[in-house]
Amino acid sequence: MSENQSQNKFEISQQYELMSHQKGKAYPISISEWEFIKKKLEKINIKVNDFNKIGFLLLGASVPCLITLIATEFTDVRYKYLVIALFFIFLICGSLSLYFSKEKHETEIAKPTEILNHMKLIESRFESDDKKANA
Repeated sequence: MSENQSQNKFEISQQYELMSHQKGKAYPISISEWEFIKKKLEKINIKVNDFNKIGFLLLGASVPCLITLIATEFTDVRYKYLVIALFFIFLICGSLSLYFSKEKHETEIAKPTEILNHMKLIESRFESDDKKANA
């Protein structure tokens, strides 16, 4: 093995090969700025997606209209048209609400808690380095 390769990796007793970090650019950030970012992330509040609940309620409201259409003989045609209109209104509004619920959920891919957890992981690496230096 060449000298350059032996500097980049080493083997431990279980035959694992540990790779060294690649060199790259990094931004130095002060602790106060880091804490400011963490506090701002903790204050982000993603509202509960109510479109889902509303959509299922509207779809549930369309079911009695459908049952009424099937089971009832209407004496007046106006009432039949009213129930048909209500059925389609509930059905369309419920379907649109579920669609928007799905779209909103897809836009919220990165959650603030995930970012905070990753920031804490980064902090723990530096804390363990600080503890080793102090020991």
